[in-house]
This record gives sequence, structure tokens and C-alpha cells, in this order.
Amino acid sequence: MKVLIVNPILSTIEKRGGKHSQPPLSTTMIHTLCMGFVNQGHDLTLATASDFRPESHNDDDYPYKTLFFRGNLKSIALPDRIPLSIEFFRFLKKNHRNYVLISVRELFEVYSLAAALVCPQKTIVWQEMTSHQRIFKSIPSKLWHRIIVPTAFRKIIGVIPRSLRARRFISKYTAKVSDYIVNNPVNGSLFSPSQVKKRQLISYSRLTYSKGIDHIIRKFAKFHEFPGYEDIKLVIAGRGEASEDLKRLADELNIRDSVIFTGQLWHRELATTVAESIALLVATRKDLNMVATSESLCACTPVLTNTVPASVSFIESNEVGIVKDDWDEHDIKTIVDNADLMCSRCHDIRSTLTAEYAVGKFIEVKHHSPITAIKYR
Repeated sequence: MKVLIVNPILSTIEKRGGKHSQPPLSTTMIHTLCMGFVNQGHDLTLATASDFRPESHNDDDYPYKTLFFRGNLKSIALPDRIPLSIEFFRFLKKNHRNYVLISVRELFEVYSLAAALVCPQKTIVWQEMTSHQRIFKSIPSKLWHRIIVPTAFRKIIGVIPRSLRARRFISKYTAKVSDYIVNNPVNGSLFSPSQVKKRQLISYSRLTYSKGIDHIIRKFAKFHEFPGYEDIKLVIAGRGEASEDLKRLADELNIRDSVIFTGQLWHRELATTVAESIALLVATRKDLNMVATSESLCACTPVLTNTVPASVSFIESNEVGIVKDDWDEHDIKTIVDNADLMCSRCHDIRSTLTAEYAVGKFIEVKHHSPITAIKYR
């Protein structure tokens, strides 16, 4: 089957106005979904915005084709918020008959609107947003959802939410919402369980204020004082402008020898480190959809997180971690003490986090097959 995945925003732009350094396509979440389709024998094309083209990208390095489209009116249609491409619209009008299935991200997106207008009978929306985008006081988003969604999107195949929050939000504006959830997919062969768990906890992300790594270090310092837990290390993987500040914080708290800053880890090394850790610690201040939580659970490493990520309903209902705002050293101790039980539960649900599972659900929706839900309530 010929499939077109439309995902104009490949990664988050941390600072507007500065130069955005796009990591290799192979490190993105959407690449994992693309490979899920490819590995099941589908002929896949990825459509994205040229603003996110990696500098060294070579299409021959990938078993699918990637098309990069020029943006328009970027001062208004911000590339990382509401990307607009007239070139994409023209491409779709000319080539939509070549595809059997077209997957787009978000209802509130001009790329998605193009697909809904040109070929709604082939279009599935994979919904991530859980609330109105706050740009211009949320007015554009509210008008879009109340006027455009009920009219322009009424003939699409359906909407697949990525979380329970996303389903609750988008169900207010359309009845075409699937009654199950497809998480951000994970490469299950890469993020696989380890038979060895080291005495270590892990946090991995960009090292910026928004990720809340300072909270993790402060609570770990207090946890480190508990008798019998002094040998446990904290691995902090990633790079960013807060790196030196975080190292100084670890020095000030006298835990520098117990906090390991690895820098950026890629692919197998990262997956191995996650799988060998007792738990993933998350204290993000704004991240909605964190691929890291899905990757960790797929590697059978439970998660301690606040309520910011949209995946917390999945974590709570399947009892594969702890969800608590302002979690502290006692919560770290609790997840360490119960890690074996939570790890075994991760084994039970890890298949639902893989790219193969996601692809299967997209195909089911395309053919209107019966849907089986995993636990979210």
C-alpha cells in the first residue's frame, strides 16, 4: 500500500530567532513510524517542511522517500507552530491519487486542511494537541476548531488521538474520533528489556530550564541521603545551554560523584542505558508528548513523572510508574523499591508502544475494523 505521512514539524525549536539545528531524520519519532510502515511492506513517503531539513540529509540513507516543502508567510505562519506551504498544496492536488492512505498531524494545521480538502476519503489525523494552542491568545485555534473542523474535516476517515487528553479535547469538536489511543511509537527492537539492571536512575532530554532537570538533581540529592541507597547513580543524558549550571548545582549539593553527565547519547547506547536503569525521572515544565516515556516503558523501565506529559493516564492505568506533581525523594525511593513489579507490568504492555502496533491501528481505521482498546481509564 502506498502511504503518505505528512509531518511538517520534525522537532521542537527551543528558541525563536536563533538558528535551528535539525538532528538527523533517523533520530526523530516520525522516522520510527515511517519504519513501521516500511517493515510491514508498505511503500512510504514522508512529507515535511524544508525548515527542518537536516544539513547532511541524504535520501539514499533511508528506505523511504522524504519530500521537503518550502514555507510561506513565515512571519505569521510560524514554521514550528502553524506551518504553511503552497507548494505542498499543489503537490497534493497533483499526486493524491498515488496514495491509498494519507496520515497528517493535528487538526489545527494548514497541511492537514489541505489533505482534508483535496482527499478526505484517504486522510487520517493523528491528534497530539490536548488544548488550544496559545498563540495570539488562542483565538486562531478556537476559531479553527469551532468553524473549520466541523466543516472542512467532516469527510475524513477519522482522528486517532495520541493520548486520553487529546481524545477528550478533540472530541468536543468532531465525532470522528477513534475510541482508542496510539502513543508516539517506539522501535521495539532497539528499546528492549535488559536482563541486567544497574544501580542507576536516568533522565534524558535537552538540558534546558523547561525540562526540570534542576528539580531532579535536587530531589536526587535528598534521596541519596537515605541509608542503603547511597550507591545509586543518576545518569543525565543530553546536551543544552543549562549543562554547566546543572553541573554546578550537583557540585553545590555535594553529589557530583553520583551524577553522571554523559552528553548526547544516540541509538543503541541510549537504549541500552535506559534499559539498564531502575527508573526514568521526568520533571518537565512544559513537554506535552515525551517520546522518552514511551521508550523507557518499552525498555521495561518504569517512569516517575509529574502530570505535565500527556501519557500520564497510560502510566497510571497500567501501573508502570508513579505520577505526581512536585514528586520528591520519597517518591524516588518508592519507585526504586517497587521497580521489579512495575518492570514486569511493562512487559505486559510494551507491544502496544511499538511502531508495528501503531501501523496496525492505522490500517484498522482505514478499513473500519473493530477496535480493541488498551487501558486508559
